[in-house]
Amino acid sequence: MTRVNMQIKGVREVKQKLLDLKKRIQNWTPIEDTIHDLFIARMDKAFQTSGRSEGNAWASYGAEPKYAAYKRAMVGHNDLLRWEKGGTYEMLYPSLMEKGHSNHIWNRTGLTSFEYGTSVAHARQIEQDHQGPFGEISAGREFSYIGNATTSMIAETVLDWVLLGKGGSS
Repeated sequence: MTRVNMQIKGVREVKQKLLDLKKRIQNWTPIEDTIHDLFIARMDKAFQTSGRSEGNAWASYGAEPKYAAYKRAMVGHNDLLRWEKGGTYEMLYPSLMEKGHSNHIWNRTGLTSFEYGTSVAHARQIEQDHQGPFGEISAGREFSYIGNATTSMIAETVLDWVLLGKGGSS
């Protein structure tokens, strides 16, 4: 009888790497802050570009001349979805940008899922066509839309974590 004795080197290391990979696939908690920061940065850019950075440009106030005139008289500008920049009465923008804001939503809903948004009461109405305060139809401005570039950035962050262990504190 002939016996063949084979020794495969590195099996323990491979097993350990696969176990680490499995852990990272099942738990994104260590990259939670990074993903949260990505959402805030992409939202800020969406506000700066009126949604164009996400591939979903927000409608101008062209169909709302009464509202546009009122807003300009009240706050001195017609920037979409902004009100009194940095002031007491602006709610939507700070609720999406400031982690500590009372209307800011960021929740881990699972080991690999998160929820981001705002609890500002009129936020949902803003995203849908509705009648504005002067009887004009206000076009929905879908500020929560996530475009391909943002989806790719989040996917790259998750892949860096899962495959390489980068970006988190494991």
